[in-house]
Amino acid sequence: MYYAPLYNHVDGNIIINYFKKNTIILLYIYMIRKVFKESIYREYERYICNEMDDDEKSKYVKSKNFFLVTRINLDIK
Repeated sequence: MYYAPLYNHVDGNIIINYFKKNTIILLYIYMIRKVFKESIYREYERYICNEMDDDEKSKYVKSKNFFLVTRINLDIK
């Protein structure tokens, strides 16, 4: 019995190259975001010193960074 291949050799290389390009682009974007990302403690300091806008504060209080810092500062385990 003959089974047709799922893809031929040429299409396989095109698909692999496509995924490689997308992976490289995503890694580059991730690196850039990581460089410009504010540290958790600096963000918390801005919150405590009232350097944030009201919109920023509301977003920050809902974020996981606020949850982590408050747990660390209160020694909750």
